[in-house]
Amino acid sequence: MSRLERALALAALVFSGAIQAVIAAPYSWVALHPVAFVPALWVISRSSGRRAFLAGWVFGAAANATIFVWLVHTIATFTALGTLPGIAVLALFAAAHGLYAAVFAWGFAPVRRAAGSAWPFAIAVWFTACEFAAPHFFPYRQGVVWYVEPRLSLATATTGISGLTLLVL
Repeated sequence: MSRLERALALAALVFSGAIQAVIAAPYSWVALHPVAFVPALWVISRSSGRRAFLAGWVFGAAANATIFVWLVHTIATFTALGTLPGIAVLALFAAAHGLYAAVFAWGFAPVRRAAGSAWPFAIAVWFTACEFAAPHFFPYRQGVVWYVEPRLSLATATTGISGLTLLVL
């Protein structure tokens, strides 16, 4: 893999993660949600093993860092630590909570191989399972942003947040 390809892969992962912040409240640009994962899934689908794990971790950490960027201000305002320790706390938080995406990416290739032609559905199920099985790794579920869409209230009531996550993926 050339430097340019690595840089593009890193940009795609960070973009897919960072765009999660505008999909979530207060912006709630939910129309971006179904396409926001495409760059990350493109990179992850071309990786396996350790590279896939690291790619997923970058994606998950970028998502958590941008969604929870308010932690820095909260720490700086309500503690005696200040801004720099707040940034360090955010970095540790994002790294720890990005682990769910690393596990998802690590399992992407084996799930894809095992599912055969049904792999797109299997990947969505795998992502939903990773999110559902480890809420302590990712305190923010993908389906949550869709509460602002009244047209989906019946789907939410029927399938729950995990059902909406499955639909997004």
